[in-house]
Amino acid sequence: MAIIKKTTSKETEKTIKKSNKKGISKKTLNVLIATHVTEKTAESSDKNIYVFDVDVNATKIEIKQAFKEMYNITPIRVNTVSTKGKQVTFGRVVGKQKNRKKAVITLPKNAKLDIFEGI
Repeated sequence: MAIIKKTTSKETEKTIKKSNKKGISKKTLNVLIATHVTEKTAESSDKNIYVFDVDVNATKIEIKQAFKEMYNITPIRVNTVSTKGKQVTFGRVVGKQKNRKKAVITLPKNAKLDIFEGI
């Protein structure tokens, strides 16, 4: 009987871990990497404009779907900005920074996100 209890406790642990994800797919987590937090983006949040760092290969449609799945708000507009990585030197070694992509997401007037709370 002890063996049966151990397997049932593992099954309950697995269901708890699945429920903590809130139904967000891995693709969504890979598309939206992080919020881009600067003074300028904090000020633009008053106008319902938010900036996120996204995957370099993500399209506007994928970004819109990922945002809708994550926050349950449909954005009005999604604009993207791609930047190439700069060449840098560390002593004699020459390297390159990563290429980056930002998404500027405009929300409806009645929608708000609490991304910049406590900053």
